[in-house]
Amino acid sequence: MVNYLMCRKFKFILGLVACLSCASITVQANQRFETLKQEVFAEPYTERPTFKVTRKRFGKSGNNPANHLRSAARRTLKNSQDLINFKNDRKLLQANGICFAGQWVIDQSSDYSGLFKEGTLSPVIVRASVALGGVLRKDKRAFGMAIKLLPDTLGDEPSLNIFVLNSMGGVVAPNTLDLVMDNQPPLGRIPRWGDIRTALRMKKDLEAADREQLLSRTNGEKIKPQVAFRPVNHIASYQADKVSSPKWFRLSAQTTTRVEQDDFRDELALSNYPDEKIVYAIEVAEDHGGTKESAIWQALGRLTLSESVTSKACDGRLHFQHPTLE
Repeated sequence: MVNYLMCRKFKFILGLVACLSCASITVQANQRFETLKQEVFAEPYTERPTFKVTRKRFGKSGNNPANHLRSAARRTLKNSQDLINFKNDRKLLQANGICFAGQWVIDQSSDYSGLFKEGTLSPVIVRASVALGGVLRKDKRAFGMAIKLLPDTLGDEPSLNIFVLNSMGGVVAPNTLDLVMDNQPPLGRIPRWGDIRTALRMKKDLEAADREQLLSRTNGEKIKPQVAFRPVNHIASYQADKVSSPKWFRLSAQTTTRVEQDDFRDELALSNYPDEKIVYAIEVAEDHGGTKESAIWQALGRLTLSESVTSKACDGRLHFQHPTLE
């Protein structure tokens, strides 16, 4: 009887040690996400600014060292840091945003690999923003999201980023939750006259940076840049022996509540929603020689936003590296 009790006690101690070890590993594995989240949420605005996006801040045009926009475009393609210090605590584009912490969950079976694979669960930092300066419901808002995936197994590797947008030129919409966003957005409505030259300048510099990056990766082979398309192959490649990736990725709101606020940052503040959450459906599609509009979309899971903030770090430090064409 004594031996039996000692054996039980020994097994309990071993189990407790194992459990504590697992807890330690989990805390260590999530430290990257927790540290970044603390930085982004550290300094909420007491008085929130609304930044104007103007050509004047882009600097000189062409291949000039003083072309600030082209330099920034090059940086987004090369720099994998999660945090940098933007000049004057603001971005040249997508200057006004709201940030979230949340979770990426893939719970549907598919042939896709990496972080599209069934059973994937990853914490995320997300920034929602508009391309130019119009933040109000009456404005043509090119609304989109940058999603930073930080899976527990990431370690010191660069974070994995996805970009979606509702349209390149923007649309007038009472609620941003009504807008479906994907990684190859349509043109949308033509910007108002004052923004057309700004949009053309953006297109020119972003394409130039893309072209340079493509040339450096293809040994001089000329591949036409596609500024409106951001691939997701890198998401499917993560820790995958055999890579299977969709071409298109989109988000559509599952949350049915609509908040009547003029500024999209007020509309999306999570304190306005049931359970203080917004949920988006994650859907993907393949290119079978047709168009995105004729593609067959497959539901894979959901993106849940559970904490929100407008802050200096959200607008002035949080950085997302852009993927390029393979």
